[in-house]
Amino acid sequence: MSKQEAERFIKYGSIAAFVAVALGAIVIGIVGVLKPDAPLPVASIVILVLIAALAYGLKRKNRVCGAVLSVLLIGSIVSRMIESRSIATSFGGLAIAFFVVVGTIAAFKWHKLVEKEKNA
Repeated sequence: MSKQEAERFIKYGSIAAFVAVALGAIVIGIVGVLKPDAPLPVASIVILVLIAALAYGLKRKNRVCGAVLSVLLIGSIVSRMIESRSIATSFGGLAIAFFVVVGTIAAFKWHKLVEKEKNA
């Protein structure tokens, strides 16, 4: 994997995470419109902000942000699959998590390549 390929995969991973945030915000908005008497889902909003911040960190090639984001998304998907007892309900989440994990791996590889260039 070259440095340019790693940068491309990092970009795809961060875009996938931002798409997850956008979809989550849309769902919260729709629920707010359909059920105006429902309480504001503060925990969901905080998680979306956290995912957005971690996605920005991944975009900046931060390995820790990528790793935490990957664990957070995979944990969320696994818990949803356990609750619903179906993999079909989490297919979109699995696709997003795949791109985020690949982006995280690319961030580690990118740093390794940069370090190799410095030492060469």
